[in-house]
Amino acid sequence: MKNVLLTLTLVLCMVPALAMHRQIDPVSDSLVLKNIVFIEDEIEVELGFDPGKYLPRGFNPYVAYFDIHSIEYIEEEPKVIFEFEISKYLPVGFDTRKNSLQLSD
Repeated sequence: MKNVLLTLTLVLCMVPALAMHRQIDPVSDSLVLKNIVFIEDEIEVELGFDPGKYLPRGFNPYVAYFDIHSIEYIEEEPKVIFEFEISKYLPVGFDTRKNSLQLSD
C-alpha cells in the first residue's frame, strides 16, 4: 500500500513538470500512456480464519455464476397522499386511467 501511495505521489508531482514541458515543446510526443509501467503490490490480508471452510466446494471468485444484467430493477414510486380533496381542482370528467379527457356539455 505504501508503494502505491508513493508511486501516486511521485506521478502527481511530475504532472506539472510534464505540462510545462508540453507548453515549451508541443511537437514532442515523448509521454505515451501505454509506456508507463504500473507495478501492482500484492497485498496479503490476514483474516484470522480459513475462509475456505465457509465457501462452497469448487468456488471460483473469478467466475460469474449469473448475469448481473439479468436482474430487473424496479423503482417503486412513492405514494403521494394529499391532505385535501384534489377532485375540486381537476376538470369535470377527468379520469387518470384514460389517456383522454371526457368533456361534458
